[in-house]
Amino acid sequence: MHWTFRHSPRLVVAGLLACCALACGQADDTSPQPPAGQLNQRMAAQPGPGADAPTDRGDLDLLARAAAEGDARTLDASLEALYRVQGPVQLVTQGPIIDYSGHRQPVYIRHANSPDLQVMIAAGTEFKLAIRDSAGNLREVGYTYEEVDGGLAMVQISAGDLPYAGILLLGSRGADLEALGQDVFALAVIDDPLTCENAERECAPGDVTCMLKTHSSCITSNFDAIPALNEDAEPSRLITSYVERQSKFGALSIDAVDEESGSVTLSWAHEDAQPDKVLEVRPDGTQTPLAFERIDRRSIRLKASDEGFSPETLIALQGPGSSLQDVGIVIAPFFGWFVPDKTWTYSGCLQFQNQAEFTPTNSYVPLHNIDVRISTSIDGFFFVPWSPVRTNSKGCFSARRTFRGLFAGNKRYARVQYRLRDGNFLSWNIFSLDAFFRQSFSIIRQTGKLSHSSSGHALGTMTFAPGQPGALGNPEHRRRSVAFDAMRRIDNKASTQNSWLRFNGPVLFNYPFLFNGVGFAVPSPVNTLHQIFLSGDEWSFRDAIHEIAHAWHYKHRSGALPNLPSSLINGWDTHNCQEDDNVAFLEGFAEYFAHEALCGAIFNSGQCIPGSHPHPNTLAGLRNDPTCAAEGQPPLNSMHRVIRQDDGVTHGLKLLTADHFNLRDFQSTMTYAEPNFATYLDPACYWSTMDYDFWDLLWTFKADPGKGYPAHFSTSPGNNLLHFFHRFAAIHQTHPYFLEPRVHLLDPNSPNNPSDVCFERCAQPATMVNGQQINATPEPGYCKVTPAPANVTVQTSGRTWFTHQVPTCPVGNYDTANCHVLTPAPGVEPFIYLGQLYTTALPGGVCPDGWYDGANCLIAQPPPGMSAFIYEGMLYFTALYECPMGESIGSNICLIGASPAGTEAMVAPGNILGYIE
Repeated sequence: MHWTFRHSPRLVVAGLLACCALACGQADDTSPQPPAGQLNQRMAAQPGPGADAPTDRGDLDLLARAAAEGDARTLDASLEALYRVQGPVQLVTQGPIIDYSGHRQPVYIRHANSPDLQVMIAAGTEFKLAIRDSAGNLREVGYTYEEVDGGLAMVQISAGDLPYAGILLLGSRGADLEALGQDVFALAVIDDPLTCENAERECAPGDVTCMLKTHSSCITSNFDAIPALNEDAEPSRLITSYVERQSKFGALSIDAVDEESGSVTLSWAHEDAQPDKVLEVRPDGTQTPLAFERIDRRSIRLKASDEGFSPETLIALQGPGSSLQDVGIVIAPFFGWFVPDKTWTYSGCLQFQNQAEFTPTNSYVPLHNIDVRISTSIDGFFFVPWSPVRTNSKGCFSARRTFRGLFAGNKRYARVQYRLRDGNFLSWNIFSLDAFFRQSFSIIRQTGKLSHSSSGHALGTMTFAPGQPGALGNPEHRRRSVAFDAMRRIDNKASTQNSWLRFNGPVLFNYPFLFNGVGFAVPSPVNTLHQIFLSGDEWSFRDAIHEIAHAWHYKHRSGALPNLPSSLINGWDTHNCQEDDNVAFLEGFAEYFAHEALCGAIFNSGQCIPGSHPHPNTLAGLRNDPTCAAEGQPPLNSMHRVIRQDDGVTHGLKLLTADHFNLRDFQSTMTYAEPNFATYLDPACYWSTMDYDFWDLLWTFKADPGKGYPAHFSTSPGNNLLHFFHRFAAIHQTHPYFLEPRVHLLDPNSPNNPSDVCFERCAQPATMVNGQQINATPEPGYCKVTPAPANVTVQTSGRTWFTHQVPTCPVGNYDTANCHVLTPAPGVEPFIYLGQLYTTALPGGVCPDGWYDGANCLIAQPPPGMSAFIYEGMLYFTALYECPMGESIGSNICLIGASPAGTEAMVAPGNILGYIE
């Protein structure tokens, strides 16, 4: 399945396709169209038979065979029941089809000239698409998807993506397509035997009119259906488009018209094609030769007839040969009305003011890789949107569009619109008119009426910042930009750690919400869009990061969705003095995430943003938590109450990653336990130097079956901070003494600071690669395990000691690369036979080296693992590589052993294996 995003031409529907508001309106910015719900109501109001039960829609096997075999009688009898259910499809707008209006049923006819099929669904609908062929196979179908005005999306299926006749099925994401339920749309795809290949063979050479007539059925898509027309679908356009696809000349274009002399300059795409003659082909079928002169390999200048050209007249280039491939056709200019094509260009850059959210001082951040769309208008009222473009790494864009016809060069107004969308990240206001009618593009600037300029119009740098004119000064745009950029920064920083830590799924930041007092991230299923809602009155950068943290959490969890509704019912808040333990963990983690991100873990602010800090609470700070006091509730006076309150959870998570843990004063009367670097730590005791950080804590959410956790950390009721503590210790294989003092500090009544409790140093043995455990002894600054041989170069990585294999020569002498065995004596020649080293013998069977085997001198047999070779007349064996200590684990590495959990391996002076606690 392939995805592209591109802008479609406006839909001008003819024939049996009814003109609805979506199809007929050109206004992009000033004439809003009805949203999807209104369109549904309109269609529901049309008379028609009611939907059958799914079992009444027909036998899918029978229908697919009938479509493949072109069984018109079976199809005619079956389509009415099949098509009474539309599923997600709201309108079929293009293709050789009959729409739902009227008594005819939609059938797609596969043919060399079939236009693409376009169907409309509600924007944002998750769906799947496949075709059931005559053999009963369900095959995926490629398509393009684009959101259009009116709350709809266009699904466009190219003729090339329908390689089989059968039944095309489009259903909602969870639908069983083959069950033909109420959520499945079905369309018969049949083959048309009509072909125009070599149809011109009965025509006289050079009779272009005859050629076009013989191909007319293919040119006009003359199926048993009426195709929708687009803005370029007048008969002459249909002819030139059809011929262009087959012609050796390729596309033809009018470059210049001199009405005074009656000359026309035209060019074509492929210089290998050369015209022998040029014809004027009139609508009545008459054709007249025209005089011409060559300008170069791809252009000519021709002389029009005295009468000039009339509307719908064609100019035909005739090359050598008698087939339609030897003809090139272009629409003749209508003298007096010819206007050359005009290409309009608008360029500029977008940025927003960073008000110390990301750096210590104010700066300006380019809005890179976002959507920008230009809309233009001649009258200043109806604006027509161009195809969106993307900004580059500097936030700059350049949009181009070529206009044709009488008004191509007319002065135009232009509007600049932007949409914050990049990969998985989106940020806009889904309740705004922009979201409903402009596919979430927001207008940020409108120019005056400008003349065409061949060099384009440079709009300069547009900055979202206070004091800027119009929408650029609106704080909502700047704040959405800040939140959008924050999501991308978090994701990029996570990617430098491990790809699992990224969001790995879509997140939409909605700001501002309709009502005040709302900050909420919807706990959607893991693999779906996660939406964040924040009210205007709730905006702060910290609150934005808090809600983004929820979205990260929901994408890295397991278990049932959290029981947030019950928490809301119990207090219209999830930050109460006491919550369900899993809800308290959700909120406490989001606050922890925000504090750490804003204090340097993600944003390079150089300082903590006000309201954020990296410190856990003191025990007095826990007991005096203001939330419980404000609610008239008892204080946090037990571990049970601490882990059921979000501030208590934030405190607990900071205990896991706070640096200088043993130096912090948790018995202080202050609110936060900051390090006291004058604290005495008895050198005879264990004081951990292993600090874990923000990313280590996030990694704890990941499943690790080898350590007893087959699923990501669950958000289901019953999972609380203590479960996370033990999971953290297991995932990171912390020191046995790591967890105990931190668990004690979840109890507001704990009497001790970490420095008050002495744990024995070097109490854990190291484990060698052969399974042997070696006890450690305390040494100043480290724990001594065992000495290594002086000739072994030991290295460390984390908890492991390792070395590299070294070369040895059981036979010969090592020469820094291989084992030199012998330099042959004069008069003998070295050779290898059956992998063994030999020299020829001197006369009389004399061997200067080795021993005589009756014919030659055997010098040496290679030990296992060594190979013989000769280099510059000398005899060699390759060297063996062996572990001087430990055991080989491949890649020339010898594993020696590992230090205990929660420690770091080191090598002390004297080649002593040791570890640091």
